[in-house]
Amino acid sequence: MKTAKKNPSYLYSFLLLLCFGVFLYVFLAVNNGNELSWETPIQSFFLEWNKGVSHSFFVVITEFGSKTVIGIGSLLLLAYLWIFKKNYVAMAIVVLAVAGGDQLNKFIKKMVERERPAIDASIDALGYSFPSGHAMVGIIFYTVIAYFLTQGMKSQSVKAFIWVTAYMMVVLVGISRIVLSAHYPSDIIGGYALGGLFVLSCLKAYQELYTFMNKA
Repeated sequence: MKTAKKNPSYLYSFLLLLCFGVFLYVFLAVNNGNELSWETPIQSFFLEWNKGVSHSFFVVITEFGSKTVIGIGSLLLLAYLWIFKKNYVAMAIVVLAVAGGDQLNKFIKKMVERERPAIDASIDALGYSFPSGHAMVGIIFYTVIAYFLTQGMKSQSVKAFIWVTAYMMVVLVGISRIVLSAHYPSDIIGGYALGGLFVLSCLKAYQELYTFMNKA
């Protein structure tokens, strides 16, 4: 196994602070019941897409952030890391990131208790609204997928394709939750921010632990 590469500390610190700051801003506003001036215009814009072919498209897209897809995808990633990479540290981090992120999402939802714009079991729109589980666990899942698939990869074009595809899916899943009235825009932003904060922390722990174990 090749040594895990560390991201530049300044970039990591910037992203970590950005995610923390964005989440704190949205969390305090939602938890205190404060109206966000940008939320209603964004919600109204995307709700216009909830009809015809666009509706059908986002019904399909939203499933890429569902527990079923993420659960199966995580198992496939674990199998890949086990069979082809023999990277047991990475396997542990994947479990921690995805399962831990899901539990953190549930904890925050119970703390805030924000009601959804609409309840619809057919698109996994049940329970509380903030932060969006599809957005939060989705960004965690697609980040670890892209990160571990591109580790040690020589082709920069293929690496770029994987990362761009992963984050296109993250964005589309987030948009789908607004279009289908499953979440408010702030639920999505909060989910992205908290998910980003959590997955960055998990990957940092992976880098440090991997390096330590390979030096031992």
